[in-house]
Amino acid sequence: AAPVGTALRAVRDASPTLDASPKNDISADSSESRSYRAAAAALAALRARLSAETDPAVRRQLIETLGVQRDPEAMSVFTAIALDEKADADFRDTAISAIISIGPREYEPEIRAAFDSGAIVKWKMIGPFENVWAAVHPPERDILGRQASRLSGQTAVSAVEPADDRPEARLPGQAGSLSSKYLDAEGHETTWREVTADNDAGHLDLAKIYHTAGMVCAYAFAEIESPAEADAHLLCGSDDQIAVWLNGAKVHDSGPGSRGYEADKDEVPLHFIAGKNALLVKIGNIGGAWEFAARIPGVDGGKFTPPKDAPDAKQRAYVLAQNADGTWTHRGDAKRGEKIFHDPTGPLGGICAQCHKVRGLGAEVGPDLTLVGSVYKRGDLLISIMEPGKTIALGFEQIIVETKAGDLFAGAIRKDTDDTLTLLGADLQPHVVRKADIKSRKPVETSIMPPGLTLALPPEALADLLAYLESLRGN
Repeated sequence: AAPVGTALRAVRDASPTLDASPKNDISADSSESRSYRAAAAALAALRARLSAETDPAVRRQLIETLGVQRDPEAMSVFTAIALDEKADADFRDTAISAIISIGPREYEPEIRAAFDSGAIVKWKMIGPFENVWAAVHPPERDILGRQASRLSGQTAVSAVEPADDRPEARLPGQAGSLSSKYLDAEGHETTWREVTADNDAGHLDLAKIYHTAGMVCAYAFAEIESPAEADAHLLCGSDDQIAVWLNGAKVHDSGPGSRGYEADKDEVPLHFIAGKNALLVKIGNIGGAWEFAARIPGVDGGKFTPPKDAPDAKQRAYVLAQNADGTWTHRGDAKRGEKIFHDPTGPLGGICAQCHKVRGLGAEVGPDLTLVGSVYKRGDLLISIMEPGKTIALGFEQIIVETKAGDLFAGAIRKDTDDTLTLLGADLQPHVVRKADIKSRKPVETSIMPPGLTLALPPEALADLLAYLESLRGN
């Protein structure tokens, strides 16, 4: 860890220089400029070490340091960690905090909501019952009946208080509530009980919970409290079937067929009412593994926080706003946009010019943008920035090459001969691989340019960047 410690000290010692780095003459041979360039090189070394480091303690230290330095080029690494639900929760939170430190502080709630899994880890469950998928078992009929009465205005009491008494499979004297007792598939008495998920991702192994892998089904119930009427979405996966009701209305049914478990396989739009919302899930098994998980981004501890407009939505609305005559309301300043594009001391650290060339200046990892303003309109330019993988320019498709020695190289093909393949990667360095040493080569469907690079920009700065790109017409 000695090299890491050295790099950390170099960045920390240069912190004041990064904040007060030369703005007008970055190439000046002054001690200030040399300090800035040394700090930039140290940050690059830290990013490279973060990508390769496996020690969790060192990785956490690297993330914290890069976050404190507001290093936008580390955003894609932070994002990958924040989205990894298998990662330690504290580790993910460290990456999320780093992302927040890079972006505008007023977007902290939206950024946290974007990475919050919303996994439902506590349920009331009942089962098992015989699995004839279309069959309606008494617990389902009771809960749904109660919801129908509640929402029709016949009652204003809790979602889980008794419904009309229905005798089938229910023990005498019991009413339809979460305290009701029923008879399960084998004729044994059963009732709703609290069940906690196996992990933070909300996974439940029902075969383990109910000690059966037969053709049975079970129900899971949860209440979600929303401060106001709001839209949300549920992501779920199951082995085998799954059906979902919200406030008594069926919103999803995977159908009667068999399938294997896949997290987030189904996405279900939801509409919450203000107050308590009743979520009922039915999970069926045909045989073998029996499991499910469900999550609602924005839910934490049974409470839903409606999402505000995400940063990119605010940016889109700002830069695409038009006047009555069709001109842009926020045209932007091309001169300021040029600085954002090229200047390593600017808000994006000059990352645009590290991949794109304009009028002979910059790199060739991505397409030359000298004429981009004469080819694309503002809306198209915005999509290319925010959704870079949507359209990849011809000749800049990425591939991954694995050698027989186990080395991996990723980048765009820059030269292809009978004997060698030359790739240009994100490190801006050409990598020459002998074809005789190649074990496999696979196309990469995504762009080497990661999404989210401009999230740290205020809307006004994004308008400036677009104005600069629009001005690039080859003159």
